[in-house]
Amino acid sequence: MNNKLREQYCLEKGGINPSNIIEWYYIEWLEYKLTEAFKQSDNSELTEEQLKGLGFKLTKQYEHDEFHTNRYAKGILEVEFTYEAQQLVTCDLTISELNCKPVTFDEMKALTSILGDWKDC
Repeated sequence: MNNKLREQYCLEKGGINPSNIIEWYYIEWLEYKLTEAFKQSDNSELTEEQLKGLGFKLTKQYEHDEFHTNRYAKGILEVEFTYEAQQLVTCDLTISELNCKPVTFDEMKALTSILGDWKDC
C-alpha cells in the first residue's frame, strides 16, 4: 500500500507509533489474503473430478478431428470437457429445454442469481 495512506491511517488512530504501524500492516496482510483467496476460488477451472463429486455421470466419450470430448450429465445439465492431446481446450455447459416445471420463489431466486445475466451464445 501507499505510504501516504499508511501515514494518514496512523495519524487518524492517534499518531505514528509501532502499534498503529503493526495494525496497518496486519490490515494490509488480511486484504491481501482475502484478495488472493477470492482470485483462487473465483477463477478456478472446473475439473471432471469436481463434476463427478456433484453427482454428474459420464454419458459419452468421443473423438473428433484432433480432439477428445467427455460428456457428463445430471438432470437437464450436460457438461463437456474437450481436450486437444492432454490439454483442456473447452469446458461447456448445455442446459436442455425444460417446459412447464413448477417453480418456487426460492428456486427462482437461486436460478436468477446464477443465470439471470447470462446471454445466449
